[in-house]
Amino acid sequence: MSPAEEIRDMFRKSGVSVGAETDERMICGAMEDLDKYKQTHTARPWAEIWSVIVNNGIRKLALAVVIVAAAIICVNQFTGTFDGTAVAWGQEMLSSLETVEAVVYRQRGMWAGKHGGVSVSRDWERRYNTKDMYRRDRYDDGVNVMNTQWIWADGDAVSMVEVSYEYECYFERENERYGFEGDLIERLRNDARLLDRADRALGEKMIDGRQCTGFEISAARYGNNYGDRFDRIWVDVETRLPACIERHGIASSFNAGTTLTVIHDQFEYYTEVSLDMFTPIIPEGFVNAHPDEIRSIRDKEQKGEMVFADVPAGLKEQVVSALENVSTVAYRKDASEVLATKHAWRKNYYNDERLALVGWYVYDRDILKETWVDFANQTYMVGEDDENRRRRQHPIDRILFVSGLIDKADRMLDEVEIEGVDCFGFEVSAKKYGDNSDDMKHRVWFDVVTRLPVRFEYEWTDDEEPKITVKDRFEWNVELDESLFVPQIPEGFSQSDRR
Repeated sequence: MSPAEEIRDMFRKSGVSVGAETDERMICGAMEDLDKYKQTHTARPWAEIWSVIVNNGIRKLALAVVIVAAAIICVNQFTGTFDGTAVAWGQEMLSSLETVEAVVYRQRGMWAGKHGGVSVSRDWERRYNTKDMYRRDRYDDGVNVMNTQWIWADGDAVSMVEVSYEYECYFERENERYGFEGDLIERLRNDARLLDRADRALGEKMIDGRQCTGFEISAARYGNNYGDRFDRIWVDVETRLPACIERHGIASSFNAGTTLTVIHDQFEYYTEVSLDMFTPIIPEGFVNAHPDEIRSIRDKEQKGEMVFADVPAGLKEQVVSALENVSTVAYRKDASEVLATKHAWRKNYYNDERLALVGWYVYDRDILKETWVDFANQTYMVGEDDENRRRRQHPIDRILFVSGLIDKADRMLDEVEIEGVDCFGFEVSAKKYGDNSDDMKHRVWFDVVTRLPVRFEYEWTDDEEPKITVKDRFEWNVELDESLFVPQIPEGFSQSDRR
């Protein structure tokens, strides 16, 4: 009797039945999964698997369930999908990549707030890859090439030339793998092999004018990855070549309130390598210097010396972890009250304890919807999605960002009691991120027990007058009714184009 017939026979002899139609569907499904498993995994013969099941002396009820589940679990464990579609696409991708010798593609990034919202980085790169040659054009302003790097590998020997058009300089290196992007074609082959572990199919959509089909794979299924990282692989249905690779959930070492998605798209595939792509061109008059040297001199002139405090090891991880585990918060920011859940927040402004102005910010599939009601003037405003709103951070993500700067602190602050809570704190200059001036500073104090923020101060100068913004009276994981985050426009209020 064949293994498939043994499954059918054992299931029926078990006396377990859900219904004739359902029983037959379960049996057929188990046999189909078994056939697909045997086609792609021959290392362990069926006879060995079957003998383990039979010789275990499992009772009828359990045996029927185990037999059907075993075939499905085997396929799910080794392929990650309940049908062979992803496996087949992976095999066809491998076949299509056989003749590819060079790849050109775009790399860009998207930043996702941990509590909602997505923004696309302005800068991006055009990359050129063969097995042992690499070139990268960097578009820092999103339009113009600001920096180009060429690298050639010959065994363990590596040669590199980099030109900075922004700083009008160039430099060369030997036997340093700095910036070298390894054989992308082999990486794409690995992605194709990963399709047998796909968690789900994404259906079809158009990408760069190509009809594509996609699959999603948890990054925990390979390497030493963990957390919520996952990949999406989109394949051109005509060429069977990758059209887009997305790697989601990459942790940011700088901004604790966001995760990075790296996207490779706009693929061009070549069966022959054009050396013109990989021949360095150094513009006349460019000086032989590293752009970091010139940048450092300019930063020092503009920002002065950078000072770094001796921050206890692991302290940043503690405060970030504490904030990542909160679900709600209420606090005061100057004259306003802020209430926030994981995917929405609200600002209340009072006039003599009377609610004068309310703003609601709600994420709907990463699109931020903004509504304001002005009770004093009896007007309301509904904001449309635009670039400015996409850049607005969720309050907890903003708090995460500033708190995460503790490892860059100028100095640690003396322990102090605030609102009856023993606190430690730090001060950091805002010049350590962006193009901020030396007079802009953050000061943050944390509860020594919970590691959650108790007070924020942001100091700057405006029209030669010192200014300060304060966040305090924090209540973490406070109970907030969902109705607080549903915009309510009173009857008779007129619409305005601004708040």
